[in-house]
Amino acid sequence: MQMMTIDKGKKVPVSPPLHVHVDEETPVHVHIKKNAKKSATARAAEERMKTARASSLRSSGSGTFRPTSSSFRSSPSKEPWIPAPGKSKKNKKLMWQSGTHKLDINIPERDTDTVHSTLRMEDLDEDEEERKNLEYEKKIDSLMSEVGSLKAERRMKKIRTEAERAKDELELSRKVLEDQEGELLDYKEELKLSEMENKHLRKSMEKLKDDTEYSRLEADMAQSERGRLLKKLVEVEMDAQAAVQQVTDLKDTVHSLREEKRMSSHDSKVLAKQRELLLDRLQDFENTNRSLRKMLKEQHTVEAARDKTLEQRDVLLRKLTESEAENQQLRVSMMEQEREFKSLRATLDAEREEARTFADLHTSVESTRAHLQNQLRKREADCNRMAVQIRNLENQIEQEKLENDHMQGLLQAAKEKSVADKEALKKATRVQKERASRSEDAVERLTSKLMEKETTIEESQANLEGMRAEINQFIKDKAQLEASKERLIKQLEDTDEKFRRSELYFKTEIDGLKEQLHAKTSHTNSMKMENDRLQMSLKTIQDKLTQAETETQQLKGSIQHYESMTSELQAQMSSARREAMSASLKLEQEQHDVARKQTQSQVEMEKVRSSLEQRLKELEPLPEMLRNSEQKLLEVTEKLLSHEHKTADQTKALAEVTTKLEHQTGQMEVLREKLHASQDENRLLSSKSDVIQRKLEDLEDRYHDLQTAMAKKEESLHQTQMRLEEKTSEASTLSRQLEQAMNDVRRVEEEAREKAISRERNSQARILDLESQLSRVKSEVLQTKRQKEDAERKFSSQLQDFKDRLEQSHSTNRSMQNYVQFLKNSYANVFGDTSFTTSSPYHTKSPAHLL
Repeated sequence: MQMMTIDKGKKVPVSPPLHVHVDEETPVHVHIKKNAKKSATARAAEERMKTARASSLRSSGSGTFRPTSSSFRSSPSKEPWIPAPGKSKKNKKLMWQSGTHKLDINIPERDTDTVHSTLRMEDLDEDEEERKNLEYEKKIDSLMSEVGSLKAERRMKKIRTEAERAKDELELSRKVLEDQEGELLDYKEELKLSEMENKHLRKSMEKLKDDTEYSRLEADMAQSERGRLLKKLVEVEMDAQAAVQQVTDLKDTVHSLREEKRMSSHDSKVLAKQRELLLDRLQDFENTNRSLRKMLKEQHTVEAARDKTLEQRDVLLRKLTESEAENQQLRVSMMEQEREFKSLRATLDAEREEARTFADLHTSVESTRAHLQNQLRKREADCNRMAVQIRNLENQIEQEKLENDHMQGLLQAAKEKSVADKEALKKATRVQKERASRSEDAVERLTSKLMEKETTIEESQANLEGMRAEINQFIKDKAQLEASKERLIKQLEDTDEKFRRSELYFKTEIDGLKEQLHAKTSHTNSMKMENDRLQMSLKTIQDKLTQAETETQQLKGSIQHYESMTSELQAQMSSARREAMSASLKLEQEQHDVARKQTQSQVEMEKVRSSLEQRLKELEPLPEMLRNSEQKLLEVTEKLLSHEHKTADQTKALAEVTTKLEHQTGQMEVLREKLHASQDENRLLSSKSDVIQRKLEDLEDRYHDLQTAMAKKEESLHQTQMRLEEKTSEASTLSRQLEQAMNDVRRVEEEAREKAISRERNSQARILDLESQLSRVKSEVLQTKRQKEDAERKFSSQLQDFKDRLEQSHSTNRSMQNYVQFLKNSYANVFGDTSFTTSSPYHTKSPAHLL
């Protein structure tokens, strides 16, 4: 008997297939050596095939099975070709083909006696089925690993997207905080500028306060001076009234002298002197009145400027208080914003620490997860390898059992054949002896092999027990790893929960920032309202200024009224002056007449002097009285103008003295009476002149006092004018500063308004960006959910497909097993009965010949 061994461990080319051609009577045994090592998937596939085979054997029982064509059509296109069952006839080839091998067996011609075939189907290895199962298992393992990797990648993507979203939110919050820092810096700069402006305004207001105190003192002094001026004005008016009264008195005296038509030279001199004095008094009164009017105008301008400066000071004080209140509010808001900024920075630092710890935890979880996955893969590979080894050992044990049964059957058949050959064949005794000896040797060899197989089975059982212990240990390790995996999953869930809380916290922070932005906008609106209120206050101040201007116009009207009154007084004074001038002209004419008459009287007196010398000697006590009377007459010359007729009569009387000497005594008596009357008049005139002199002295004293007071007032007015000029310059500088401050405030308000508008626009754009990002993130989340659902559906469909394919492979395996069983049964039916009691088809040759 020739034996052919095909080593499967070596690389055998797939094409062309192996064809074995032997003689018709040569029994053929095919032994295929398998690799000792198989993959984990192959072991798992073999285990599944073993269970499927056991179930199919239990279902099929011992009956024959004829597979239909439909059972073979369901196999995939890559499955090996399986010949359809059919009856074997004489001179008909038996063919067996796999993916790598092909075997053709020619069945020898037999006689009527049935023979047992030495070639059994159990000896053929089902390597193609194992290969397919291994491929299926590899595909399933690869798909499972891909599914696990997809799940891990999906989880990693989810964690990564959440981490990126958290980073983006942190970046957005950081940007928002940076913007708030910039706004706080801007507010700080604005606050510093406003504080500097307030300091400058405070200094200027302190200066204004000092100046106002000084101006208040000056105002008090000016008020006192004003009172004095009013007193002086009253005194001047009284003096004017006295001068008017004196003019009226002078008019009366002139009229009286004019009525008397007699005037001496003394009276004319007195009248000229009084006229000159009156003209001087009138000129002095006009000068004092002009100076008083000028002083009143200057005092009015000073008071108007003082009132204007006081109003400006009140406006500046009001604005300063308002600006201080606004600065205080800004300072309080700055403190609140700084506190909020510190709290936000602390929360941001805490969130950064949490994000950093989350990232560290994420990296550690990923590393542990990768390590655990590697360990799981290694343990699964070890488990699969051990399962494959166990299945290989079980297959080897089953194969050895089958070979042992086959050997026992062969031994029994050989024994039966030897007995039958001894009984039936006498011609081939030698051949039968040789065959018997061969069979005995084969039996011995088979028994030795059987013993070896039993020892190997015992060793494999011991190895199997050890592997089972290792598998139990691996199961325990796997349970521990699953527990650690669940713990890590819980940690990941906790981190997800922390991330959600942080996300909610950031959302609340963003809402708070939005509220702060609304508060800022409301603050800007309040600032706008405050600006409108300031504009309204400016309008009211302008109205007050217009009212003050109207009041100044009224004061100017009153001043013009006073000036008109003074002009009326001046007109009255000019009329009095004209009357005095006319009176003086009349007095001059009368003086000329008196002088002419005096010359005439002197001529006449010289004529009469000689005649009157004796009479004058008699009148020696009278010259003193006459001198006094002449002196008094010289003093009252202005009054004697009215006594022209009297003087003419006296001259006539003096001219007629020469002729009327006898009447001289009577005339002397008349003269004495007239002298007494003139003395009385002289006394009255002297008393009046004394009164006028005293009044003139008083007026001179008052005039000197007024001159000194006016000089002092002029000096004080000059000083006040200088101070007023300084105050006006300071007021102009303050007004310029105020205008500059108002312009700066308007500019700052415009800048703040523009900044607020730009910030509002930026915040709205940021809000829109955040909303777009949120919508985009939501769409991405929905897309990832859809992708996840699609992947799950695809995975479930693929898993169902693989399950269907696995069921199909199991069905093909069962059909192949049933077909093998059918082949066995058909082989048994063709080549002999089930007890293999028929003789061998090679009975023509003896064993010795075969040897």
